[in-house]
Amino acid sequence: MKRTAFAVLLALSFCACEVKKPGYDIQIHVSEGTLPSDTLYLEFCRQGVFTPLQSKTGELPTHFKDTLSLEEGVYRISTNTTPLFQFIISKNEPQRFSITFNPENILWSLTFEGSPENTDYVRYLKKTELWNREYNDLFAAYDFVKDIPDSVRTIHRKADSIDRIVSDYTLLTASRHKRRLSSKIIKAQVPVPIPERVEDKETFVKTHFWDHVDLSDKRMANTPVLPRYLIRFVEALNGEPIQERVSLLRELLEKARECPSIYNYLLDNLYQIYGSDESLLRDDEVIIMLAEEHLLKQDSIRLPLEKRIAVEELLQESKKNRIGEISADLILEDVLDRPTRLHDIEAKYLLLYFFDTECGVCRETTENLKLLSERYGNQGLKVVSIYTEYEYDKWRQYVSEKLPSDWINLYDPRQTEQARERYALFGLPAIYLLDEEKRIVLKNIPPPDVVLSVYGAIRR
Repeated sequence: MKRTAFAVLLALSFCACEVKKPGYDIQIHVSEGTLPSDTLYLEFCRQGVFTPLQSKTGELPTHFKDTLSLEEGVYRISTNTTPLFQFIISKNEPQRFSITFNPENILWSLTFEGSPENTDYVRYLKKTELWNREYNDLFAAYDFVKDIPDSVRTIHRKADSIDRIVSDYTLLTASRHKRRLSSKIIKAQVPVPIPERVEDKETFVKTHFWDHVDLSDKRMANTPVLPRYLIRFVEALNGEPIQERVSLLRELLEKARECPSIYNYLLDNLYQIYGSDESLLRDDEVIIMLAEEHLLKQDSIRLPLEKRIAVEELLQESKKNRIGEISADLILEDVLDRPTRLHDIEAKYLLLYFFDTECGVCRETTENLKLLSERYGNQGLKVVSIYTEYEYDKWRQYVSEKLPSDWINLYDPRQTEQARERYALFGLPAIYLLDEEKRIVLKNIPPPDVVLSVYGAIRR
């Protein structure tokens, strides 16, 4: 009896080893049609970027295989010119399965044999795509009936119904296998519902923006979900007052702390978005929060020395001319070489415009600032343009031909060192709004937002 039991256990153990073989073997078949290239790539999504792991050249079917198992996350099969389809690798499933598809009709022909998770995920994609087509067909008819109120109401009613159906089906699908990576990706497709009793719906959406994203699961760092959400979140925060923007970003990082890979991904990307010299979203208050509360904390050992020094330097630059503080004073000169002290210029609002005559974005911004000065000049707004380069004859000609005569046009006879040092000019144009006491109201205003930003500040 004991020998029989031992034999059974040994057999079960052997079977388990067979099922959970290390390594992977993914077979790729084409049911019909032809590929745009004879080379296929197996790519892995790491922190939102797909990078090649293997390539296979020749006739199909082919195998992507190795003796080491794949990391959990989202993968993609591509040619050298075209992404074909994505799929999921999870450790609770065998990494030995086959994929069949038709290159000319990928979604509807895509099948998986030996991977239940991918089979269910593709089923979900196909079903939601049918509803998306129905939704698009509704609004394709909109132009034909837009003058018929009853028809317009019918279209909106049907569209709302499709939205609810898709949302309910998505949440139901995600709830069936909650631990699956596919379920977490699917759940992230659904916006957080807004309760009817909530009055400030925009604030609610931003506060609960990440509720359907599992920031505690490190696998999410190996999906396209995080970069997509981060881009949308940053866009949603653009119009927020600075303190609210900093507060919402701080809350996001605190939520992600328990998962180092996701926390580091968000921290690194936010630092690039708000701290890069080339970024139109550069924001000193966000930089200060990221540096002091995260990147440079005493218990942080993740930064190499070189980057730590760079972050410390950026932090010091960001602390110059903070919003609410008195701006740095400058002694500049006008086109007649007469000295002008910045703090001696009297105005209810003073808009400082650091620019270069050769800058394409500056030329577009100049036209927007002309509109601002025309519209709000009678409300006490003065524009001070400050040339930051060295070709003064070219600048004087530019002033006479391109800039309004009611602007105060200045340059730095100290070869811009004074302005660059005190205002930390990393990129051009750089735009500040000062109040009557020369306190900074707005700082480093993104050029595309300058009209609305200044309008909003003056209205407040």
